[in-house]
Amino acid sequence: MLNFRKLSFNTNTTNITSQHAVIKVSNLEAGFGITLGNSLRRTMLLSTPGVALFAVKITDVNHEYQAIKGIEEDAMQLISNLKNLVIKINNSVYSAEDLESAKIESWPVMTLALRNPGEVTAKDIKLPQGFEIVNKDLYICTVSTSVKIDVDLYATIGHGFRSFTVNAKNIDSLSLIAVDSNFSPIVNFSYKVEEEKNDLNSISDSLILDITTNGSVTPVDALVMASKIMTSHFEELSNVSDKIQEIRVFEQKEEIKKQKHLVTTIDDLNLSFRSVNSLKKAAIYTLSDLTNLTRNDLNNVNNLGKKSIKEITNKLKELKLQLKHESES
Repeated sequence: MLNFRKLSFNTNTTNITSQHAVIKVSNLEAGFGITLGNSLRRTMLLSTPGVALFAVKITDVNHEYQAIKGIEEDAMQLISNLKNLVIKINNSVYSAEDLESAKIESWPVMTLALRNPGEVTAKDIKLPQGFEIVNKDLYICTVSTSVKIDVDLYATIGHGFRSFTVNAKNIDSLSLIAVDSNFSPIVNFSYKVEEEKNDLNSISDSLILDITTNGSVTPVDALVMASKIMTSHFEELSNVSDKIQEIRVFEQKEEIKKQKHLVTTIDDLNLSFRSVNSLKKAAIYTLSDLTNLTRNDLNNVNNLGKKSIKEITNKLKELKLQLKHESES
């Protein structure tokens, strides 16, 4: 067993929302704050799955540089606004695998029908089953005169960033305009590491994570997803050798309790004055010093009689400890 300290978590509930949380991970081994912080930051920003547009189709519009009659925005401005949509797809309706294998002709399309003059927002978009728009108040465009323009929106599940050139190759359709896809639901991720003294008189790290998402996933769920992505990769590496499969990394509760006992001083054991005095004269000041003695070492301590030795061994049993090379009974 490596005896790494068991982690503890604290979620700051002050001003917490579905999009923001401050999470504190305490009791990390010294140096592991930065190790975990850097790894989580890269994984959350680059690998957390999300939903993004990859193409649009606009009536009588062939490219993004084109003006649109009856709309104040040109095609580029309209598409730019649409790319700010925060979309969720129900995995039980459409999984990433379903969409990856789907043909563009049978794609579940979101549609926006522009007809009457006025301001258009995301709530005006008609959604297929399993799709949801989080930011329904998002401004899309302004219709200046009566028109008949349909906008078809194509979205999929992915991670990281995918350029419009890659999307264009996947679409293979002249009627669609490919767009850049930013799948990451993480708006901001920052962390800091603080050193803390614990009750074993050693230094541990506390990792404070500040996570903001776009609302399609909660910060805690995003953290769990990133952690699972990391552990899945590390699990493959940990299977390389069969020799250390059973190794335990974190201390168990009893082990932690035992470690805390070991820093207890002899004065705090409620032993007789004679026993305490004799142990101190032999340079035995803590339970750690005491449990490093063999039975023979204890017998050789000056002025310790059978009664004192029995008192000491009984105290160790009470604390579920023992002398060196002796088993608990």
